[in-house]
Amino acid sequence: MNILDLKEKREHGTESFPVVLYKHDTNIPYQWHNEEEIIYVLDGEAEYNINGEKLVVEKGDCAYCAGGKLHSMFLGENQRVSLNAVLFDRSYLFAHGDVCTGILDRKILIKNHFSKAKPKEREVIETVRGICDALTDKRFGYEIEVKTLISQFYNIIIRNGLYETRTKELDIDDNKNVINAIGYIHANYTRKIAIDELAAITGYSVPYFESFFKKYTGKSPIDYIILYRLKKACEMLLKTDGTVLDIAYSCGFSNVSYFIRRFKEAYGITPLKYKTQSKLGFVK
Repeated sequence: MNILDLKEKREHGTESFPVVLYKHDTNIPYQWHNEEEIIYVLDGEAEYNINGEKLVVEKGDCAYCAGGKLHSMFLGENQRVSLNAVLFDRSYLFAHGDVCTGILDRKILIKNHFSKAKPKEREVIETVRGICDALTDKRFGYEIEVKTLISQFYNIIIRNGLYETRTKELDIDDNKNVINAIGYIHANYTRKIAIDELAAITGYSVPYFESFFKKYTGKSPIDYIILYRLKKACEMLLKTDGTVLDIAYSCGFSNVSYFIRRFKEAYGITPLKYKTQSKLGFVK
């Protein structure tokens, strides 16, 4: 599995303004993109995972994921979340070779989690809220406001010491192995996947693999497989005319009752209701 296969395919923003705001309320399987990502939690809470670091983000919190890092978001049973995700290409702020780029790329590691409970971090969060508001309202000249606020975001982080001096990144072999295992799941989710298959890909024993996988994704291999299947089922419910039974089998579930139960746990409604609501325009 090549890391390129986990790269998100869609473009974010435009060439002249590479900044975009997305709304999220469902699981996000492991992926990466070149753009920086800042999330602001509007309501609820979720588990956000960045290169193996598990973060629990809740209402009013922010999280930051540098470009090129693998990340995912998962909801626990009966857990709900609503969040804004701002993606932007930092190169439009600082030119290649700029001293600012050197500081951010080679010298520091920015904190991944900013909590509303910490005074120094609240200033960061307020700035992110300002970015989200500007991208939502799109008043005349909002592009200048957004560019200024993103620069301010980095300035506040450095001024308040919300970073570590760069030392060692995620071990290259571990990074490669988790990518290979996740890629295998994404390619084979429609059939039964045995844990020993996944362990064999990494060269680890099954017990070590299970521990290793959970460390870097925040989920057990079985839970990750189920969540990815549910994500693909959502896509099929929205985009195809297949029955719930057909979609369950197509996504690797051999028992439709189990599929319906897990779907309801993850999304709060049954697959059939989800499909019906999507046709009425209630699901996007």
